[in-house]
This record gives sequence, C-alpha cells and structure tokens, in this order.
Amino acid sequence: MECPRRLPLLVTGACCSPAAWGLATEATAHTEIRDIRGPIEVDSLPPFALSGGMLLLIAGLFIARHRLRRRVPMRTPPAADQPDARARLAMLADHYRQGRCTSVDLIIRLDALVREILASNTGVTANHLTSTELRHRAGLTGMLDESQQMQFDGFLAICDRVKFACHRPASSEIDAAMRAAAGLFDTIAAGQAA
Repeated sequence: MECPRRLPLLVTGACCSPAAWGLATEATAHTEIRDIRGPIEVDSLPPFALSGGMLLLIAGLFIARHRLRRRVPMRTPPAADQPDARARLAMLADHYRQGRCTSVDLIIRLDALVREILASNTGVTANHLTSTELRHRAGLTGMLDESQQMQFDGFLAICDRVKFACHRPASSEIDAAMRAAAGLFDTIAAGQAA
C-alpha cells in the first residue's frame, strides 16, 4: 500500500515538467532568450530634477530672506518727531506701572533706549557693542563723575543679567536702573547744551 503523501508529489512532478507545459527544452531555450526591451532613451530631465530644483529654490529664498532680515538696520524716526529721552523714559515707567510690560521687558526696553540715545548723541553704534565696549567707546568717561560712572556700570550689569542670564529684576534694581538712565540723559542733555 502506498503512502497517501506521495501521491500529490507524483502528480505535481508530472504536471510541472517542461514537456508537459510545452516549454522549450534546455537546448532550444538558450537560443530563444532575448531582452524584452532595450534601454529607455530619456529626452527630458529625470522626474526628481524638478522637485530637487524646487527644493533648492525654496532653500535659497529662505536663506536670502534670513540674511536680509539681519542686515536691515532699525529705522528710528527723525529726531524732531521723537519725544525727548526723559519723556520716553516716563512713558516706559508708566507702561510698567500699568502692567503693560513686565520687569524683564522694562529693562530690555530701557537698555535699548539708552543705547539709542547714546548712538544718536555720540555717533557710536551702541546697539552693536557689548557692555564693556560701550563703557569704553561711548566717550562718557569725561562727562560722568565717579558716582554717575558707577551708576552707569550698575545699569549695564543689570541689563546684561536680564538679557543673558534670565534674571528677573527686583523693584530696587528697576528703580536703580531708572535713576541711572535718567541721570545719564540729564548728563547728555547738559553736555549738548554746553
């Protein structure tokens, strides 16, 4: 008695022979093998060239926009249109008292105001200088006495701590910064009048 497992193998083997299917034998198969088609000749750009070109264009525009943004100088209105430094200082203090800006924002705006006033009155590009460079280049050494110089150094130190060390100034530091800025503005105004 034959094993039932062999039966499917025998049937499969008989049905799968090349002669049963009418396929060529090995000798004739070698001569009849041909390429289905030859290489495709491309007469235009490959498909990825358009998408790659678009990505390069977008990246170039983004980089150019970023560089132009950094180069555009801050434009300030003409001096005739601006309120004087003391009025702008009072306006900043009012904004702080009304809660329209935080203590951190107040110090950052106050630093920008002082640098702007120094730049417009001394010709020094104060917005592009570190605090140490500002102390030396602003030409305030002859204008400020020793106590005013210490106040100005304290003001710059507070501004640096707020801007670069995430320091939240206390009310005493804010008052000292406001006094130092007011004293500096008075000194500059007195120097211009003289």
